[in-house]
Amino acid sequence: MLVYAPDLSYENPRLLYAHNDIANHIVAFGALGVLVLGSIYVAPILAIIETTQRNAAALYLGLISSVSLVIFGLTDSIIGFDVTTVYYCFVLVIIRSIVLDNAS
Repeated sequence: MLVYAPDLSYENPRLLYAHNDIANHIVAFGALGVLVLGSIYVAPILAIIETTQRNAAALYLGLISSVSLVIFGLTDSIIGFDVTTVYYCFVLVIIRSIVLDNAS
């Protein structure tokens, strides 16, 4: 069964995406997409908290990056654009290296 869904992007180019990460993931991927997005937000903080040696710099960096990603994601779609996604991955690599450096 085919369902007709008109493509409104040609009439209004502002309708290409929802300009909100949470709304965009709800529309595109449903409840599973929101759970995956939530895990992207929470994973850096949980990874730092679970380490045996607490490091204030790594915890601060993980908290700031996660909270800022949530706040920026409410006003624009951040996940999915190359620059912001690469930046977030780079911050996660820095956090991981700080945690591993303190563990050894």
